[in-house]
Amino acid sequence: GPLLLGRLRRAVSLRLAGRPEQLLRLPLAEHGTVASAACPAAEALGCPESEVGLFDAAGCKLQENAALQPGQALVADLLAPLAVRVLVPESSVGDTRPHGLRGATVTVDGQACGATDDQGVCRLIARVGVRKVHVHHPCFCLGADGREQDVGVVHGRANERVIFTDIRVYLFASKADPDAGPDVVDSQLQEEDVSEASTVLGTVLVWICSSCDQIQGDVVPIEGWISGTGLGGREVSKTLLPGVTELVLVEGKEAEAEVDARCTLSTLSFHVSKEGHCWRPRNPSPLVERASEIGGCEYLRLIACPTVVGYLDPAFPLEVPDGSQFWLPLIQFQSPASVKAHLEEKYGIPRAEMAIYRGDEEVQDNMSLSAGVPLKMFEIANAQLQVATACCHAPFSSVSISVDGVSKGTTDESGQLGSLVLGVGKHTVQLEHSALGARGCISREIVVERGATNKFLLLADVGLHLYATELEEDEEEWEEEAEGETNDHEELVDARLACVWLSADPSHVPEEAVPLHGHVTCKTAAGTEARSTLDEESITPVVFQLGTSASGVVSGHCEGSHRAVACPLSTLALQCTSPGCCWFPKDPSPLLERTEEIGGCELLRVVTCPVSLGFLKPSLVVQCGPDRQVEVPLDICSDIAALKVHVAEILGVDMPDTLSFETEQDGSNHPVVDAHLSPGARLTCSIPDARTGQAQELEAASTELAVAETGQPLTTSAENSMRP
Repeated sequence: GPLLLGRLRRAVSLRLAGRPEQLLRLPLAEHGTVASAACPAAEALGCPESEVGLFDAAGCKLQENAALQPGQALVADLLAPLAVRVLVPESSVGDTRPHGLRGATVTVDGQACGATDDQGVCRLIARVGVRKVHVHHPCFCLGADGREQDVGVVHGRANERVIFTDIRVYLFASKADPDAGPDVVDSQLQEEDVSEASTVLGTVLVWICSSCDQIQGDVVPIEGWISGTGLGGREVSKTLLPGVTELVLVEGKEAEAEVDARCTLSTLSFHVSKEGHCWRPRNPSPLVERASEIGGCEYLRLIACPTVVGYLDPAFPLEVPDGSQFWLPLIQFQSPASVKAHLEEKYGIPRAEMAIYRGDEEVQDNMSLSAGVPLKMFEIANAQLQVATACCHAPFSSVSISVDGVSKGTTDESGQLGSLVLGVGKHTVQLEHSALGARGCISREIVVERGATNKFLLLADVGLHLYATELEEDEEEWEEEAEGETNDHEELVDARLACVWLSADPSHVPEEAVPLHGHVTCKTAAGTEARSTLDEESITPVVFQLGTSASGVVSGHCEGSHRAVACPLSTLALQCTSPGCCWFPKDPSPLLERTEEIGGCELLRVVTCPVSLGFLKPSLVVQCGPDRQVEVPLDICSDIAALKVHVAEILGVDMPDTLSFETEQDGSNHPVVDAHLSPGARLTCSIPDARTGQAQELEAASTELAVAETGQPLTTSAENSMRP
């Protein structure tokens, strides 16, 4: 019958690493597990079973209790112990101990082998040869992929590989949340100058951590930079990003290349800013404080828990007198009083000489401040203002005063305002009164100084209004009677007189007033003559600078500054004309007369009440020869006989009846009759040859003098010629 030569049994093939020609076939009946197959492999390799491992075709080490499958191809290779030590290259100054990283996971050739212990060591058995060792931890630059190194494992040795971590920190900011972190609020309340929890709630916390996983809350954008000292004293810095900023102080690969490579987180400094906030670093820095008190590795503590390195406190901007501006944290400066105390210490300005303003409103010391609301500090000083006339320095009452656009009140009878508190520096003072300047207001510049008397005499230039009003007949008779004038003619001619007035208050100018044609002069307090041409189209005020101060301000003077001199306004002289009229000023001038009799400031009297300077009287013109003409007022020459008498007296003619008058009509001359005596009429006078020698000499001298002074023929005002 058949002969049984043998049996084909199910088996696995086992190849010995390093001996490709040697192949073991192991029947599954006796070697159904990895542990049972390891025994013949160890015998073939000549080493204990504990130093042999079985691997599948992909190189993965099989577990000892794993079941083998028919036809499975295995590789037997030697094993050796491997210690992976993960160290942190950071510690406090003077600490030379190694600090291991706990919790770093280690894989070899893709297989998880465990995690590092408290000393940062992961001990494992690895296949001999060059192995790919992966260390996974957030501190490594590859993030979730960690660090990878090729490690040579040698049989029969205690293999070890030291891997240094990166020193990688993250800086971010979030708002304080007392519900989420009451300990944080408590820590802030323990800070210097922080006393109320309400001021903490708007504060932004600036954190430092070692992992992105530790970032919490809504990240607040910030600006600035972070810097520290890396290996070898190298400065490392990074500009802060709006969100989270990563700073690598040391890279692990860099540390592995140096002996005793270490850095310290206590060298980190933070410069943080945010609009509307003030940076307040924790003092002392928790990184410095813990390194000093505890020592050891701060980075390991940071891995366990992030920490706050400072605060961004809500703040308000404060502008100081030199124009510079800085921000003050509300958490420290909750009232103007605390702001003043700070400024007193910083600038040496006494608190009593400061004022804090919010816009146009002064904030009192006990008022509350708000974040983001601008404030401005002014140095202040007491000041006294007095308004006086520029001509005599006489007190000017009822003048409204504004300083820098803010009303301060009205001057009293002494021209003064109560004591003012003004900011140190230049101010514009606006004076308002209907009589001031050309528009009822003038401005003056003053400079207030700390420590000075700050008394200012503000000199006012008044606008003078010169105008004429027509007089009614009864007014005319009253004026003649008041002046003591005589008129041999009972009946007045049918003409109106115009009275010329001087007023300093536009409200005193009547509606029927008419402007004048001419000019006005006046001596100033300095002795110079001021002159102004009148506007014949409208009644425009004339403003003379009668004082001696060009700026209109006298510093250091106030009460009792009235000058004991004659008022310059008393020298005012007017020359004016009007068609058909001639100008007859009052003699003596009422301004000069009152100044000599009463004294004081004539300008203030004119402000109170207008004054009449003279009259524009209807008149005619008599041409007496080629070089002389005479203006004759009609109120004293109402007929031909009176005209002859008047002109003869002026010309020095003994017999008035020898004079003859003609007027031109239709291109020819005609004898003058009474009807020709009208305002503006021009008559020609024929003078007889026989005149007194005295009259001839007087006429010649007068003509010669007029030509020499004016270059024009002499024109004589009848009334003036009658005066001695």
